[in-house]
Amino acid sequence: MLERLARGLRSCVERVKKAVLISDELVEEIAKELRRTLLEADVNVKLALELTERIKKSARGEPPKGMSKREYLIKILYDELVAILGEGAEVTLEPKRVLLVGLYGSGKTSFAAKLARYYQRRNLSVGLVCCDTTREAAYDQLKQLASQIRVGFYGERENKDAVTIARNGMQRLRDKDVIIFDSSGRNALDETLAREIKNLSDVVKPNEVILVIPADIGQAAYEQAKAFKEALNITSIAVTKLDATAKGGGALAACAATGTKISFLSVGEKVDDIELYNPERFVSRLLGFGDIEGLLEKIKETDAPKIAEKIMEEEFTIEDFVNQSQEVQKVGSFERIFDMLGMGSKIPSEVLAAQQEKMKRWRYIVDSMTKEERRNPEIINASRIQRIAKGSGTSESDVRELLAAYKQTKKMVKAFKPGALRALKGMKDVMKMFRKLKF
Repeated sequence: MLERLARGLRSCVERVKKAVLISDELVEEIAKELRRTLLEADVNVKLALELTERIKKSARGEPPKGMSKREYLIKILYDELVAILGEGAEVTLEPKRVLLVGLYGSGKTSFAAKLARYYQRRNLSVGLVCCDTTREAAYDQLKQLASQIRVGFYGERENKDAVTIARNGMQRLRDKDVIIFDSSGRNALDETLAREIKNLSDVVKPNEVILVIPADIGQAAYEQAKAFKEALNITSIAVTKLDATAKGGGALAACAATGTKISFLSVGEKVDDIELYNPERFVSRLLGFGDIEGLLEKIKETDAPKIAEKIMEEEFTIEDFVNQSQEVQKVGSFERIFDMLGMGSKIPSEVLAAQQEKMKRWRYIVDSMTKEERRNPEIINASRIQRIAKGSGTSESDVRELLAAYKQTKKMVKAFKPGALRALKGMKDVMKMFRKLKF
């Protein structure tokens, strides 16, 4: 996520960490490097200049008691970045109606499904209503996504009256806790689009109106957010496509400059790739300090804690090992996980990608084993390895690698029992185990 921006910011932090002396000259150099990094991320020139001037001014002061000059400079850098990215909007977990608005190409329909998934994972029943009557593929896309995540769906393929569809959708999905309405887009916010959204809003009476803006438009997000805010009652902004652009920093800063808070970030193509926007944790990740709290929240959404409790009480099988590995992958790519651990720059991305692919093959390998082999992998000899590899469409070295990884992890699990392993319920030791795994 925002790889170029993160690389530049982390370079600034590393220079501060390695400096023998925190001098005025160093601060000036850091400010210049930071300004260049922000401009490359498409942050507004005036905003970038103001931020670096504030950093230089603050760095001249004395650090608070108990804080070194080096720590103080990093804190100033962190605080100023948080300030330009704005506050995060409060997101409540209660019954509501949510209206999504935005222009063509914003990723609004995909975001509707991600938002539905977000609430579904928090034990709320969800319904999706397709009120986009201008884009032909919108109905089929939203219906397919709703089916994929198993939430309610309502739409009328041939009907071009969005208000009627919304009214019928509310009636059909009245038993749902959260109903999300995907509205039509245009190339620009014109009178026709504004009137259609206002009419929809009058019928739906939404608790939230979320403007969906793609990160790849950079600074142009300011004018777009400002226009929607003036024309409609926008409650928050969701920024999409943050994983595929170098302009994300500019888009986030531009949205914040309008005074409208950001609620969600879409950070990938999968339906689970949605995050609550928290500027403090977001900047922490950009600077390379990680976001353990966010990672633990993601893990709690999977079945990993349940599997960990099962392992605590029973024998750790090779199937448990593969199941736990797959649950970890639901959190996100390994690159993203290690980034949240503050280790993103320490392990080459190609190494992480290769390991992720390897773990996908492990499922096929275990599925090709007999019940006896799963229960007691020690009986797997050369001929069995050959049969398993052939049955799973993998290589014999893949099978041996899985058996070796399982053996290593089983030893580590035994070392945790009985006292330390019981702390898995609190999830922190899950992360300790994960960090100790050697890839």
